Amino acid sequence: MKKMSFTLFRSQSWLSATFMVLFAWCLVGSVNAQTALDTSNDTRANGQNCDHAGTTFTGCGGTYTDDGGAGLYNDFIDDNTRDGFTGPWTWTFCPDVSMDNRVRLTFSEFDIHPDDNFTVYAGRCNGAICSAVERVQLTGNSVGGMVPVGTSATLSAGAGWVEANCSSISGCVTVEWTTTRDNDKGMGWEFATSCRSRDADIRSPRHPSAVIMPKVALPACGDLASVVIPAPQYRNCAVAPEPYTVQVIHDGISRGYFSQADFAAGAVTIQNVPAGNHWVDYVLYYDPTGACAGNNRSELMEKDRFGGSYTVSDAVDLVGNDNINVSIGDDCWTEITADDLLESHDGISLGAPGTITVTPKAGGSPITSGAASLTPSVQLSEMGTYTYVFRDACNNAVTGTITMVDLQGPICPGNETVFLLCSDAPDAEAPQFKDCNGVVETSHDDLTFGNCGAFTLAERTTLFELG
Repeated sequence: MKKMSFTLFRSQSWLSATFMVLFAWCLVGSVNAQTALDTSNDTRANGQNCDHAGTTFTGCGGTYTDDGGAGLYNDFIDDNTRDGFTGPWTWTFCPDVSMDNRVRLTFSEFDIHPDDNFTVYAGRCNGAICSAVERVQLTGNSVGGMVPVGTSATLSAGAGWVEANCSSISGCVTVEWTTTRDNDKGMGWEFATSCRSRDADIRSPRHPSAVIMPKVALPACGDLASVVIPAPQYRNCAVAPEPYTVQVIHDGISRGYFSQADFAAGAVTIQNVPAGNHWVDYVLYYDPTGACAGNNRSELMEKDRFGGSYTVSDAVDLVGNDNINVSIGDDCWTEITADDLLESHDGISLGAPGTITVTPKAGGSPITSGAASLTPSVQLSEMGTYTYVFRDACNNAVTGTITMVDLQGPICPGNETVFLLCSDAPDAEAPQFKDCNGVVETSHDDLTFGNCGAFTLAERTTLFELG
């Protein structure tokens, strides 16, 4: 393992030139091939060397080691007063753009004594202000044998790596290094920094449909709806509850900024929504403050957006059947009900009262079902084509046509053949034919057979066929 360390010597004659060189190195330190993280000084006491403890490195792609050189790392057993500070030493690593990236440390070497401490904290911190919770301690004497100890909501770790996860607001990590100063030590550590993408996006609650929820029905005519806006589908880093917030814009008016918990609690509710089609824009923001609430948030940074729609309907949406054909039976009349006329209705009773009006296309008076009813109906007995109008209590209406036809042949009630004897035969009566289309004309024949009971063979055959 090749290591370098940096030590600052001062003399009156070249102090200015040395400061300029070191300052220039500080500006490019994060992209050097390898940087030894020096514990010989601490920027909380002296901020002139950017490799010294307390420094924040911004950017990705650097490689960093302990300052022990090629051998064991330095634990300062012979120097208990180094700058008056005995640790812990900390260095912070941040991405160039926090809203787009987060830092990952990937180790190529790791060998420390079990009593020494190498801890990675979430975000920016320095010694005493580092969180006691948001941290992962790394132990072991090989990269493959590294063991993360502890858990964190904003850090993820495995054998050989640790990173700020999607929940990290800053995307930064802070390394803390402390030795026991007892000369029990290992070969040290080396890691490279890289940037992990903070891809975050949202899409329709009912993806791939842009209709974000089922139709909302008003309970009565003229009512206004209370509509609970559903949560979008969160994807990639957006599934983390922080640092993301969603602005809801309803029909062009901002309704605020909401967290995942707000959506889950039904807090995104729009009052007094009238019947009709409505538009909702969801805008996903990265929130560097972590507050995830409020309005007029100028510090928010947009990550993604999509627009969808939903519909508030009146009490009953009506879908009418057209070209209704009725072939009537022998009784020559039929009853037309709402169930015959409405595609959207399947039952005996309507959800709200309605009326039916039927008008013959050939001319004539309309036939109505009377006052609004849950079971409106009309009776039709004339053949022909009609226009119907079904109207509900909300003054919503559908129209269509009804065609009445009679496809059955005429019938003749009673006996078709009457047998009478000789002089007892009265005058014959015309048969009473019946047909729903109407009987225009009838005719009949009187047949006389035999001579008072004496039938010829031909007559007997005819009578047999008639009987």
